[in-house]
Amino acid sequence: MKKRIYKIFTAVLSLLLAMTMLAGCSSDSDKDKDSIKPSAKPEPENLVGQITFSGYITDANDSHIEDYISAFNSQYNNVEVNVIHDDFMDSYFAELDSRIEDGLIGDVFLIDAERMAKYAAQGKILDLSPYVKNYMDFDTYETINPAEELFEAAYEASIYNGKMYMGATEYYHNFVFVNYSLLEKAGLAVPGDNWTWTELKADATAIKEKAGIKTPIVMDYTDYDVWGAFARSFGSDIYDNIGNTDTKGLNLTHPDVISGFEYLANEIVSSGLVLKDTADSIKAEDLSKYAFIVADHTNLVQWNEYLTSDKCDFDWDYMHFPRWEGEKVTEVVTEETQTPTEPVGTVREIQTYNQSIGAKTYGLAVYVHDDDEHTQEHYDMCAQLALYGLVDNGAEGYVGNGETVPANKAIAAKRFWRDYPVSGKNSSVFTHYADRIVLINSEEGATSNIADFPATLTSFMSIDAAAEINVQKLLDDYIKNKVPFEDSLQKAQDNANKKW
Repeated sequence: MKKRIYKIFTAVLSLLLAMTMLAGCSSDSDKDKDSIKPSAKPEPENLVGQITFSGYITDANDSHIEDYISAFNSQYNNVEVNVIHDDFMDSYFAELDSRIEDGLIGDVFLIDAERMAKYAAQGKILDLSPYVKNYMDFDTYETINPAEELFEAAYEASIYNGKMYMGATEYYHNFVFVNYSLLEKAGLAVPGDNWTWTELKADATAIKEKAGIKTPIVMDYTDYDVWGAFARSFGSDIYDNIGNTDTKGLNLTHPDVISGFEYLANEIVSSGLVLKDTADSIKAEDLSKYAFIVADHTNLVQWNEYLTSDKCDFDWDYMHFPRWEGEKVTEVVTEETQTPTEPVGTVREIQTYNQSIGAKTYGLAVYVHDDDEHTQEHYDMCAQLALYGLVDNGAEGYVGNGETVPANKAIAAKRFWRDYPVSGKNSSVFTHYADRIVLINSEEGATSNIADFPATLTSFMSIDAAAEINVQKLLDDYIKNKVPFEDSLQKAQDNANKKW
């Protein structure tokens, strides 16, 4: 196990630390959050003191927290950072709400986008927007723009109510974990990266019939990163004029969005091929029972020990999230696009494809203490640490040996981290759609609408508005009670827009 550089307090010590801090509070009134603004010069030499950090590790040898703090101290060497929580991911997030409520959390702590919105609405975390305006890499003295440094969906997931509350560090979108052995048993060829939902459904049906697998696909279709992909990938968006705060609203009743819901309900859910579950609930030793599992990088870390052991007796790999066949379009062949069989002037028909998936984002937030004991310099130090993943050096440190998928585009482009937890696999799936590219006239036909989007509604909406969109109920009403999506989506849209 790598020797730890920083003091790792036990839960008992962290409790004592927090109690000491609370005992020292002399004010009964809440801290005025709006009074916390950056100092005139939050430069490294001006920041001196101690702050605490809470995060999670993936295994006993995971040193990415220390690597991140070490990178931070290479610039801010007068700030001492102590780690007061060093849990595994499951236990960390299971206890996070109670720690936040009781104030037993680090000054800077790891958070996911959905909790970020909740804590921001409650005033428990710091608005980082004033710090972002002039955030600087003090190695190069270049100002950093998070919208340029981060994947677009990761940046958007860091925003709530128009303000930035999280320095994005980790970025996960779904891909499909494929059991090649079950494909072979059913006499099926290995699908290519550009497979479609039609092909996935056909393969799943064949595996069910020939390999005797009751539910070949594991996919929680009620998660926004999944149902949102269906709703978006038929040519529209579920938001209307999202960039214009004066006319913001939902677009759930657009015919293309409804088509996505109908495809999800009719072709996927009603087929009986899908187990409504999450990859998180699948035990490693049970992986061989499923042909396709919609998963992300954190699931691979969870399954790592089994997948790399002799106990794993089946062949597997990762595949990109399937795409949808879009409309067929025509174009007139020009001198630049002509082929021997298609002279200039020929009308060419092209099949378009749509591909979309939600991206989960994790990052660092700053806890706002309900007292007047924590100085402006304290929040300056915390904000610089929370945002240090915007700096390439910090982002690379946070990835560690590959334990996390970087939200920073420059570091994600590097290969060093992709071999964790299992080398030799199709690791391009980790950040496949992130650039939101549109390809026309590719070798396989036109491709459009390739996009990652924040896998939480609260990136754009208020929490109470997002709560009005109960997709499980919408699907149940459609499948069991024959309630048309037009009716249920209209109701959800009206209720959400009233609260937005």
